[in-house]
Amino acid sequence: MGSSPLVALLFVTMLATAGSVQASDSVTFTIANNCPFTVWPAARSNAAYPELSETSFTLEQGESTTLQVPGDWAGSIWGRTSCSKNPLGNFVCATGDFNSSSVQLVDVGKRPALPVTLANFHLFHPGGEDVYEVNVADGYNLPMIIRPQRGTGNACISAGCVQDLNSVCPHELRVFGDDGVTTVACKSACLAFGPWAYCCSDCVSNSYGQFFKDACPRARNHLFDDSINLFSCVDADYLITFCPANPFGQVPRVSGSKPNIIKENRPILPSTSLGTSAYFSRGGLSPLVHSVLSVSNIKNYVPATLDFSNFLVWQSLMYTVFHSHRVVHHVDGSVEPPASTLPDESDTLLPNPMFLSWQQIDSSIVSWIFATVSPDILNHLVRPGVVQTARDVWVAVENLFHAHVNARYMEYRSIPK
Repeated sequence: MGSSPLVALLFVTMLATAGSVQASDSVTFTIANNCPFTVWPAARSNAAYPELSETSFTLEQGESTTLQVPGDWAGSIWGRTSCSKNPLGNFVCATGDFNSSSVQLVDVGKRPALPVTLANFHLFHPGGEDVYEVNVADGYNLPMIIRPQRGTGNACISAGCVQDLNSVCPHELRVFGDDGVTTVACKSACLAFGPWAYCCSDCVSNSYGQFFKDACPRARNHLFDDSINLFSCVDADYLITFCPANPFGQVPRVSGSKPNIIKENRPILPSTSLGTSAYFSRGGLSPLVHSVLSVSNIKNYVPATLDFSNFLVWQSLMYTVFHSHRVVHHVDGSVEPPASTLPDESDTLLPNPMFLSWQQIDSSIVSWIFATVSPDILNHLVRPGVVQTARDVWVAVENLFHAHVNARYMEYRSIPK
């Protein structure tokens, strides 16, 4: 979907409203690689800002480097992984690539291939308030943290996404390496499924958005994510670390040669106020708190019982409820459900927590439909011993009434004139 330009544009637009400060002093960026593998960092300036003197380089495990960045610079920094020369002699990377034939960023107009974890900056140095963020709105490839060095301000704190999302990424969002086994990146649902399905102003209302928000509460998770304040500092330098150790009192885990899914008998994702700390526990699932699950009596919202005379009224009322809870895709079939199982590191298929959450929401919608139809219609819908999805039941209702209308029409046509 090309949402990276939108994300960058939104970020720059918001920052531009913060005011303009004439900047002259440079800012020191220290970029460190704490990953147990080589990372090839890259830097790209936003439009109308000069490119840095060094736009890409190589960092082995434990290495770091410094960049002197103009005090009025705006742009992004990210890490590329699994880079090498292909048979044609071109330099290519599994993630974060910008289609350059060399290690260096040759075409300054190139954007990184998505998904990738981005560190975004807009500097107003000296004296002005720099703003920065780590962004996973278009997906994720590496844990990353921005730590201000010196600097002042109430929001002058670390920002980042420090969990290893590649090891717990839902199967349908995974990007696999050349071996077809190793997960090298994790798409956002917006990137994976398209703008109308999951690119939204309230993305945590779906299980994928909640997954990213729970895992990365100090990062921007979607285009309209206003749940985090912009991080800001006055007169600071910055340390950008890939695979940081003990970033917020936690130690991230980094993917090895094979996916590492649901292998521990304890939560992988951090605890949150929504109670999703047992997100990927082998011992059980603490389901996502979706607004659908808080509806105790659907008849409070649908004051009509479906019979053979009021289908259009009932349909309109139901769609109003579906839209209010953002679950229309459960009945119209516009989005496929998550995979029901995921492989662990030994390729054993285990229940996918995302599917279990989706199934719980879907079953609630089925109960809404059954609770708002007459006994005669219910007899046509219920199929004993068969697990039906909300889409199955909704289509059955539509077919029933199409058949009823056709029968009435044929009856009308048969009346002697």
